[in-house]
Amino acid sequence: MKKQTYFQTFYARRNMIQELFLAFFTSIASYPKLLLEVFIRKNFGTRYINMASIITVLIIFAWSPAITYQVGQFTGHARSFWGAYATWYVFLAAFLVMAVIRWRETHLAPAAERWERFSLSNGDIASFFYKLPFLKGAPSTRAVQTFYEPALFFLIGLLFRFCGQPVGTLLMVCSIIYALAYVSAYQKGDDFLRNHLDDMRCNQDVHDFLTKRPRPNQSGNVPIFFETPDDPNMCQKVADRIELNDDDDPNTVAL
Repeated sequence: MKKQTYFQTFYARRNMIQELFLAFFTSIASYPKLLLEVFIRKNFGTRYINMASIITVLIIFAWSPAITYQVGQFTGHARSFWGAYATWYVFLAAFLVMAVIRWRETHLAPAAERWERFSLSNGDIASFFYKLPFLKGAPSTRAVQTFYEPALFFLIGLLFRFCGQPVGTLLMVCSIIYALAYVSAYQKGDDFLRNHLDDMRCNQDVHDFLTKRPRPNQSGNVPIFFETPDDPNMCQKVADRIELNDDDDPNTVAL
């Protein structure tokens, strides 16, 4: 059974707007990310890239121009279909080729290698992103995933957009979703780590408050919202209890 810690009781509030934001980009980012990742990453996990996902991406984005073209005809802004969307289908063809290559290197790798790799791995980042000539040093992985990788496709999309090719808009939109998806992932990771660190700090400060009275007056102490028992032995027992793991049995080892 889990214990309700001091941090969870007083400080673990949910940010509903942030959670909705993270959930939204997590739910829509899978296919736009895959559309770009096959060009710049390799060695995906076996459950990250599969034929079902590849075919789904192709169907979705192959049908999109037909819908857009019909809307353009209805509004009187349509032009030659192939004049507008030839580059779109060339890009999808390139995606199919690269996706099959990535699928083969993942699923046809030796069994030992496949089982050793994290099955949901999003692939290895291309080394050239860490050797960008206009930077003084290597960027962090976070910067590469949230900015430099999507920026590459955004700039390519911008070039196509200036040439009047709708595929440019596709690349720009997918690159923005790509960036926001990784921003969201890092935000969730930061919150996960900070929650654990703050939980540890709260437990330590509550322990010190119970056993070291008066508590040292240090900046950054966790505010304590309770009065201590007068009995020092009782305070020590409570402090010892706080030091235990979340499990009722202190000897239990999580696997």
